[in-house]
Amino acid sequence: MPTVLSVQSWVACGNVGNCAALFALQRMGFATWSLNTVTFSNHTGYGKWRGDAVPAQQIASLFEGIAELGILQHCDAVLSGYLGEAKTGPVLLDIVTRVKRANPRALYCCDPVMGDIGPGWYVRAGVPEFYRDHALSLADIATPNRFELEWLTGSRIGTLDEAATAAEALRRRGPGVVLVTSLEPAPDRLALIAAGAGGVWAVETPRLPIEATGCGDAVAALFLGWLLKGKPLPEALALTAAAIWGVVEATFRAGGGELALVAARKGSAGTTVAATMFIASLAGLEVFATGGIGGVHRGAEETFDISADLVELARTRVAVVCAGAKSILDIEKTLEYLETQGVAIVGYRCDEFPAFYARSSGFKLEHRCDGLHDLARMIRLQRDIGPGGLLIANPIPEDHALEQAAIEERIAEAVAEAKAQGVGKKEATPFLLERVVELTEGKSLEANIALIRNNAVLAAQAAAELARL
Repeated sequence: MPTVLSVQSWVACGNVGNCAALFALQRMGFATWSLNTVTFSNHTGYGKWRGDAVPAQQIASLFEGIAELGILQHCDAVLSGYLGEAKTGPVLLDIVTRVKRANPRALYCCDPVMGDIGPGWYVRAGVPEFYRDHALSLADIATPNRFELEWLTGSRIGTLDEAATAAEALRRRGPGVVLVTSLEPAPDRLALIAAGAGGVWAVETPRLPIEATGCGDAVAALFLGWLLKGKPLPEALALTAAAIWGVVEATFRAGGGELALVAARKGSAGTTVAATMFIASLAGLEVFATGGIGGVHRGAEETFDISADLVELARTRVAVVCAGAKSILDIEKTLEYLETQGVAIVGYRCDEFPAFYARSSGFKLEHRCDGLHDLARMIRLQRDIGPGGLLIANPIPEDHALEQAAIEERIAEAVAEAKAQGVGKKEATPFLLERVVELTEGKSLEANIALIRNNAVLAAQAAAELARL
């Protein structure tokens, strides 16, 4: 069984660095060894994390332990990625040199992780210079993104031809094969190119509306894996592009966040309203039901935490039946944001926007509908003229509704706890919902079940009426 030693970052929560690379390699049938250059709680894209770089001498000591087992000759490749500090550079070079000495056929794949378009640099001082002046000359394969290739070659890359020229320039610096990621030939397209002795090849894919951290780590591992399996360069490129597209698509279907590596294997994943709208549109569906939409979180003036649901409602022509926005959100700001985005909202047999657990939020709606035929006509008209979808506000049944003031007190308590514990972003909603269930002794869960059933009934009735138009 071929073996790969992966030297890069590790996170306790998420799918970046070794957490992404090792999974991909193991799924391809490789044995893996790993050395972690940092141990973080999560990737830095969250804006906060805990942990630190692994000291260079500790990495060297761990590798020495592997070498003492007398098994370096069984290592078929070294894959390197994010380095926590420049001092790790000489240790990495020693590792590669000793593996190649034990197994002359072993490959070194260098993913020169330094930064990206947008975020800019995200490594410590001295790391970029280490890649440029030392690591690349020893590499057999290099996998820079556009930002990294521009810096390494001093080139400005705006087209695939310019990327190909820069990749050839990098090949002359050492690596026989160069894979370039994160190229944007058009606003709605992404591309990869691979340059080798036999030429340059490119693969384009549609661009999904998602930013998924860890793609580069997975791509480098997949590309190395296919080359180790003996695939010709253009085939290795095509297989890598297809695999990472599947992962990104699965991540998008699951609502974004961490790479959905398991879901990409045809496992299961839940979807947000935004992702479900997109999928429904692709499938030609006109209406679907959910519990409550996402929205503007309380304190968004500081966190800018706004659900992608609101953006999708403004651009995808699908009607969404809901019991309003989740009560844990700032409903007033959510409605203001929807108005700014031009999203049409209609209350079904109600004059005020519902508040999920409660039948009313106190905020008046401009449009009301009292019959299924009229509702179906509104759905069809919105679908025909666009530009976005129709939000149908359907209050929770009276016999399951919670008293607004009481539930607001419990929500305020949960929000305060979340703030005190530093819970934010995508972790906020599940934390708050679970805490509200506890604080209401399960009553909010019962209400949640009742409202989703009520919404499903209305959506089904609307769909049947649409079929009769």
